Amino acid sequence: MRYDRRTAQNISHGKFFQIMIGRAPHVGRWVEPSRAVTVFGDARFIAALAIGAGLLLLTIKRPRAALFVVGATFSGVLLDLVVRSYIGGVRPAMPSPFSFASQDGMPSGHALDATVCFGAIVLVCLPHLPIAARILVAAAAGALVAAVAVSRVILLTHYASDVIGGVALGLAWVFALAALFEPWDERSESMSGAIT
Repeated sequence: MRYDRRTAQNISHGKFFQIMIGRAPHVGRWVEPSRAVTVFGDARFIAALAIGAGLLLLTIKRPRAALFVVGATFSGVLLDLVVRSYIGGVRPAMPSPFSFASQDGMPSGHALDATVCFGAIVLVCLPHLPIAARILVAAAAGALVAAVAVSRVILLTHYASDVIGGVALGLAWVFALAALFEPWDERSESMSGAIT
């Protein structure tokens, strides 16, 4: 917790940016990009993305994958609410550009939700892509999740441990669901199509 508070104070006073860019701090230049990126972890955006991806998967006759993406995403949002109400935690006691529905900070919902949603989409796409595209898609999704997580710390809405916890819990959740559900296994779908 001491590391979290020190990081938040350094960000608030611009020291973090001075270390990162090696010159005089200018916190303002990082706030607007962070506000733009943080939207990609908002539950409303994530829900709309999951529904859109699910509908697209349905149109290409992949109902199992569609159900996985939508189910994983919405259950991830629910998981965040349950875990956050149990663990609680506090948010940084620093000026923030946002108001919060909850003062509970652990885990970061944006980090968890983005990890689960983008992770689920990547998992259902990977088997249908060539190797180079798999690497590119996985790297892009990872970079986007990392950017969302970092944006939450820069905007002083979460401590670093909150976003690390959100990403870790999100990864565990999506991989556990994938192991149980096997969304890439379309044999039963193709067999039912052959019977009818």
